[in-house]
Amino acid sequence: ENLKFMTEPLTVLIVGRDEQTFRDIRTLFSAANMIVSVESVTGQVSLVEKLSSQSWDVLLTDHQPDMDALQVLTLATLHAPGVPLIVLTSFVLDVQTTTQLIEVGAQDVLSEIDAVLLAVVRRCLRQNSHWRDFQETRLALEKSETRFRALAENLPGLVFQFVLETDERIFFPY
Repeated sequence: ENLKFMTEPLTVLIVGRDEQTFRDIRTLFSAANMIVSVESVTGQVSLVEKLSSQSWDVLLTDHQPDMDALQVLTLATLHAPGVPLIVLTSFVLDVQTTTQLIEVGAQDVLSEIDAVLLAVVRRCLRQNSHWRDFQETRLALEKSETRFRALAENLPGLVFQFVLETDERIFFPY
Protein backbone atom coordinates (compact mmCIF):
# COMPACT_ATOMS: atom_id res chain seq x y z
CA GLU A 1 0.00 0.00 0.00
CA ASN A 2 1.22 3.45 -0.89
CA LEU A 3 -0.65 5.42 1.75
CA LYS A 4 0.12 8.93 2.86
CA PHE A 5 0.87 7.93 6.45
CA MET A 6 3.85 5.96 5.20
CA THR A 7 5.53 8.88 3.43
CA GLU A 8 4.17 12.21 4.70
CA PRO A 9 3.09 13.43 8.12
CA LEU A 10 -0.48 12.52 8.93
CA THR A 11 -2.41 15.67 9.88
CA VAL A 12 -4.80 15.07 12.77
CA LEU A 13 -7.10 17.64 14.31
CA ILE A 14 -8.40 16.79 17.77
CA VAL A 15 -11.58 18.56 18.84
CA GLY A 16 -12.45 19.04 22.49
CA ARG A 17 -10.09 16.64 24.21
CA ASP A 18 -7.75 17.22 27.16
CA GLU A 19 -3.95 17.40 27.10
CA GLN A 20 -3.54 13.82 28.33
CA THR A 21 -5.62 12.51 25.43
CA PHE A 22 -3.56 14.67 23.08
CA ARG A 23 -0.34 13.09 24.41
CA ASP A 24 -1.82 9.57 24.33
CA ILE A 25 -2.74 9.95 20.67
CA ARG A 26 0.72 11.26 19.74
CA THR A 27 2.30 8.35 21.64
CA LEU A 28 0.04 5.79 19.93
CA PHE A 29 0.90 7.03 16.44
CA SER A 30 4.57 7.34 17.30
CA ALA A 31 4.66 3.76 18.62
CA ALA A 32 3.17 2.64 15.28
CA ASN A 33 5.99 4.49 13.43
CA MET A 34 3.53 6.93 11.93
CA ILE A 35 4.75 10.47 11.46
CA VAL A 36 1.96 12.67 12.71
CA SER A 37 1.22 16.35 13.08
CA VAL A 38 -1.43 16.75 15.77
CA GLU A 39 -3.25 19.94 16.70
CA SER A 40 -6.20 20.53 18.97
CA VAL A 41 -9.09 23.00 19.19
CA THR A 42 -11.81 23.46 21.76
CA GLY A 43 -14.50 25.80 20.39
CA GLN A 44 -16.61 26.11 17.28
CA VAL A 45 -14.92 29.30 16.10
CA SER A 46 -11.40 27.86 16.39
CA LEU A 47 -12.62 24.62 14.76
CA VAL A 48 -13.97 26.49 11.73
CA GLU A 49 -10.74 28.49 11.49
CA LYS A 50 -8.59 25.33 11.56
CA LEU A 51 -10.82 23.46 9.09
CA SER A 52 -10.76 26.40 6.69
CA SER A 53 -7.06 27.21 6.94
CA GLN A 54 -5.50 23.78 6.48
CA SER A 55 -6.02 20.35 4.97
CA TRP A 56 -6.63 17.53 7.47
CA ASP A 57 -6.35 13.77 7.09
CA VAL A 58 -8.42 12.86 10.14
CA LEU A 59 -10.61 14.58 12.72
CA LEU A 60 -10.93 13.10 16.19
CA THR A 61 -13.62 14.43 18.50
CA ASP A 62 -15.35 13.70 21.75
CA HIS A 63 -19.08 13.70 22.30
CA GLN A 64 -19.30 16.53 24.88
CA PRO A 65 -22.36 18.49 26.00
CA ASP A 66 -20.83 21.87 25.00
CA MET A 67 -19.97 20.74 21.44
CA ASP A 68 -21.17 17.28 20.59
CA ALA A 69 -19.89 15.12 17.76
CA LEU A 70 -22.93 15.93 15.59
CA GLN A 71 -22.04 19.63 15.70
CA VAL A 72 -18.41 18.86 14.85
CA LEU A 73 -19.51 16.61 11.99
CA THR A 74 -21.81 19.32 10.62
CA LEU A 75 -19.04 21.93 10.73
CA ALA A 76 -16.55 19.50 9.18
CA THR A 77 -18.96 18.69 6.35
CA LEU A 78 -19.37 22.39 5.59
CA HIS A 79 -15.74 23.50 5.92
CA ALA A 80 -13.71 20.35 5.14
CA PRO A 81 -15.89 17.88 3.23
CA GLY A 82 -14.43 14.41 2.90
CA VAL A 83 -12.28 14.54 6.01
CA PRO A 84 -13.05 11.43 8.07
CA LEU A 85 -14.30 12.01 11.61
CA ILE A 86 -13.76 9.48 14.38
CA VAL A 87 -15.58 9.92 17.67
CA LEU A 88 -13.58 9.12 20.81
CA THR A 89 -15.77 8.97 23.88
CA SER A 90 -14.71 8.96 27.49
CA PHE A 91 -17.95 7.16 28.32
CA VAL A 92 -20.06 4.52 26.61
CA LEU A 93 -22.69 6.00 24.30
CA ASP A 94 -26.08 4.42 23.92
CA VAL A 95 -26.81 2.47 20.74
CA GLN A 96 -29.18 5.12 19.37
CA THR A 97 -26.59 7.92 19.64
CA THR A 98 -23.82 5.73 18.21
CA THR A 99 -26.05 4.69 15.31
CA GLN A 100 -27.02 8.30 14.63
CA LEU A 101 -23.37 9.42 14.60
CA ILE A 102 -22.39 6.71 12.13
CA GLU A 103 -25.45 7.30 9.93
CA VAL A 104 -24.63 11.01 9.55
CA GLY A 105 -21.01 10.38 8.67
CA ALA A 106 -18.78 9.43 11.61
CA GLN A 107 -16.35 6.71 10.53
CA ASP A 108 -16.45 5.04 13.92
CA VAL A 109 -17.20 5.58 17.61
CA LEU A 110 -14.48 4.36 19.97
CA SER A 111 -14.08 4.51 23.72
CA GLU A 112 -10.35 3.78 23.95
CA ILE A 113 -7.17 5.10 22.41
CA ASP A 114 -5.60 1.85 21.28
CA ALA A 115 -4.74 -0.27 18.25
CA VAL A 116 -8.37 -0.12 17.10
CA LEU A 117 -8.00 3.64 16.59
CA LEU A 118 -4.92 3.02 14.43
CA ALA A 119 -6.85 0.45 12.38
CA VAL A 120 -9.74 2.86 11.86
CA VAL A 121 -7.38 5.70 10.87
CA ARG A 122 -5.61 3.43 8.39
CA ARG A 123 -8.97 2.33 6.96
CA CYS A 124 -10.02 5.98 6.57
CA LEU A 125 -6.76 6.80 4.80
CA ARG A 126 -7.19 3.82 2.47
CA GLN A 127 -10.77 4.84 1.69
CA ASN A 128 -9.71 8.42 0.97
CA SER A 129 -6.86 7.19 -1.21
CA HIS A 130 -9.25 4.93 -3.15
CA TRP A 131 -11.73 7.80 -3.49
CA ARG A 132 -9.03 10.14 -4.84
CA ASP A 133 -7.88 7.43 -7.27
CA PHE A 134 -11.48 6.91 -8.38
CA GLN A 135 -12.00 10.66 -8.92
CA GLU A 136 -8.74 10.96 -10.90
CA THR A 137 -9.71 7.95 -13.04
CA ARG A 138 -13.19 9.33 -13.62
CA LEU A 139 -11.78 12.68 -14.74
CA ALA A 140 -9.26 10.98 -17.04
CA LEU A 141 -12.07 8.90 -18.55
CA GLU A 142 -14.19 12.00 -19.13
CA LYS A 143 -11.26 13.72 -20.88
CA SER A 144 -10.61 10.64 -23.00
CA GLU A 145 -14.28 10.35 -23.97
CA THR A 146 -14.37 14.03 -24.91
CA ARG A 147 -11.31 13.60 -27.13
CA PHE A 148 -12.78 10.45 -28.71
CA ARG A 149 -16.13 12.15 -29.39
CA ALA A 150 -14.36 15.09 -31.01
CA LEU A 151 -12.33 12.70 -33.15
CA ALA A 152 -15.40 10.65 -34.11
CA GLU A 153 -17.39 13.77 -35.03
CA ASN A 154 -14.61 15.05 -37.30
CA LEU A 155 -13.87 11.71 -38.97
CA PRO A 156 -17.29 10.00 -39.35
CA GLY A 157 -16.18 7.81 -42.24
CA LEU A 158 -13.28 6.32 -40.30
CA VAL A 159 -14.89 5.52 -36.95
CA PHE A 160 -17.48 2.77 -36.94
CA GLN A 161 -19.00 0.23 -34.63
CA PHE A 162 -18.80 -3.49 -35.34
CA VAL A 163 -21.63 -5.61 -33.90
CA LEU A 164 -21.70 -9.39 -33.83
CA GLU A 165 -25.16 -10.70 -32.88
CA THR A 166 -25.70 -13.95 -30.96
CA ASP A 167 -26.95 -15.58 -34.18
CA GLU A 168 -23.58 -14.58 -35.76
CA ARG A 169 -25.02 -11.81 -37.93
CA ILE A 170 -22.62 -8.93 -38.43
CA PHE A 171 -23.53 -5.30 -38.99
CA PHE A 172 -22.15 -1.79 -38.70
CA PRO A 173 -24.70 0.59 -37.08
CA TYR A 174 -22.53 3.71 -37.43
